[in-house]
Amino acid sequence: MKVLIIGMLILAVLVGCDMSPPTTNPKKLTGLEVTGLANEVTLADAKDYKTSGAIVKGKYSDGTSGTLSSASYTVDASEVKSAEKSGTYNVRIEAKDTNASSGSTVVVSILKVTITDTAESNRVATPAISVSGSKVLITCGTSGASIYYTVDGTAPTSSATEYKGEFDSSAGTTIKAIAVCGEMENSLIAEYKIKSSGSDTPVTPDTPEKPETPDTPVTPDTPEKPENPDTPVTPVTPEKPETLGEVAKPAMALFNSATGEIEITCNTEGATIYYTDNGMEPSSTGKKYNSAEKPKLSTGGITEIRAIAVKDGYDNSSVATQSFEKVETPRVKVSSDGFINIECATEGVNIRYSINGAASSNYHSGARVTEEGSNIVKAWASKSGCADSDSETKDAFKLAKPKITQSSGKDEVSIACPNYSEARISYTTDSSDPHNGGTSVASHTSIRLNNGKTRIKAVATLDGYVTSDLADESFEYYTVPSISTIEQDGRSLV
Repeated sequence: MKVLIIGMLILAVLVGCDMSPPTTNPKKLTGLEVTGLANEVTLADAKDYKTSGAIVKGKYSDGTSGTLSSASYTVDASEVKSAEKSGTYNVRIEAKDTNASSGSTVVVSILKVTITDTAESNRVATPAISVSGSKVLITCGTSGASIYYTVDGTAPTSSATEYKGEFDSSAGTTIKAIAVCGEMENSLIAEYKIKSSGSDTPVTPDTPEKPETPDTPVTPDTPEKPENPDTPVTPVTPEKPETLGEVAKPAMALFNSATGEIEITCNTEGATIYYTDNGMEPSSTGKKYNSAEKPKLSTGGITEIRAIAVKDGYDNSSVATQSFEKVETPRVKVSSDGFINIECATEGVNIRYSINGAASSNYHSGARVTEEGSNIVKAWASKSGCADSDSETKDAFKLAKPKITQSSGKDEVSIACPNYSEARISYTTDSSDPHNGGTSVASHTSIRLNNGKTRIKAVATLDGYVTSDLADESFEYYTVPSISTIEQDGRSLV
């Protein structure tokens, strides 16, 4: 009986225990690292884009990685090879997870390839069309370009309606625009269809639903791996979701040389632009570009502008960097003899000036202040391809020509400066030049005349002021000789 009981107990233990060997959860392919493929090509070379040099490494859930055989992945560069214009295109790399326990798992990696058209270097930038409410705004990254547009879906030419500013449009309207600038090649045609009233989103055709593939086996759920306290769990990094592409790189141009405004545009519709003007990298938390209040070059010298463009569902654009120069502010000096001297630290500039708001003229070395009283000299400088300088003003006060007045007794004269009583008077009475070595007296000083004819030359002077014009006048004064009394025989004869 004891033997029977013991046998039954052993059988129960064996039945209740799983004696099968432990299962092992295989590592999974979680990502791809692709090298050996060009990410920048010209449009001319795009059709021959080489994929044979691709090196694909797999990244696995256990933290390991390894190079995949060419038989386990495919490289699809058809989008690049069929490109017809510059832009950003996708190369698709697919790899099968050969370590999966059943079925197959596909891991995808997207390589962004930038295609540039060297023939477009002399082409006007393609206009950017945006809609806010019922208002349509069209901009162009090429400074000085004229924009022409149509609203009936026909291709625009330079004989179409010229864009002068925002205009109203309605739902269902197809707007097309080109930009024209001098001898440059006309821009490509930009097109925008207003989907619904107030919409600022281009119309996107519906994507047909992908039919189910009956041949694709269903991958069963992998049973959870029992906890092993001695083995650390490596978290699986989820693959970054595929985006709609990369936002176009912003373009920058000097919009107005007089104000120093900079225009920044992006050919990706609906993108938001952020920029810096201090050499730092731009980000979506930095300064936001506003076409209605364009950034201005505020100081003379070189300013580096950096910009990126962002849009939901897209990868951020690459950083655009461009340097702009603002002409240094000229310095104005006026000498005591009234000659104007204007200098600018920026080489090769054209300097203009005006006096008391009169019409401006090109600066020349003989420029001079001639009017008595206050003279506001204003100067600024410009240079092709640069923002104009700030203006500099200088108040040059010219003293009035001295006024010489003879006294009623004719024996003396008074000399005074009519427009500034604090001026000094330099004069001579021997016909010599009073600018050099004349007698200096205060204004309103009286000077006694010599007997006979006296020629007086005088100028008004004072440090920091423009010396007056020369006063040159002659005066006559004669003394009456005294007569002595002659007496004879006690009588006065005279």
